[in-house]
Amino acid sequence: MGTTGAYNVAKFQLATKQLDLSSADLRVLLVASGYVFNPDHRVVSDITSELSGTGYLRQQLQTISVVEDDVNNVVTFDAADMLWAGANFTGGAVDAAIIYIESSNTDSLRQLVCSVNLNPKITTAGSNYTVSWGANGILRLS
Repeated sequence: MGTTGAYNVAKFQLATKQLDLSSADLRVLLVASGYVFNPDHRVVSDITSELSGTGYLRQQLQTISVVEDDVNNVVTFDAADMLWAGANFTGGAVDAAIIYIESSNTDSLRQLVCSVNLNPKITTAGSNYTVSWGANGILRLS
């Protein structure tokens, strides 16, 4: 089941200033409900139940913003909504979006950032599929 949360490796790298969300090459992959979020997962090869099929490919996040909100004592990480055109994914209903750093040509070296639970859970059938990140952005860090 999809859970929204940052992976521990990303939390550590944010805390030690090794990761800059506003300048990293961040990508998104989609998973079905067979993937269970585990904050100890480190790299894309730890992910199971990635979708496949017509119209599916991993995509780059666009228009990334990281905003300090002193009123609510949070930092909001956000980006433009994403579209998969003509999506006919296989592997189950879309359950979560996984954000990772595109830093290598192999999944065993691509570091995970966060998992975002998506609602409603949709099985695609050849139509466009859009991920709308929501009013509070992708992730809020406090």
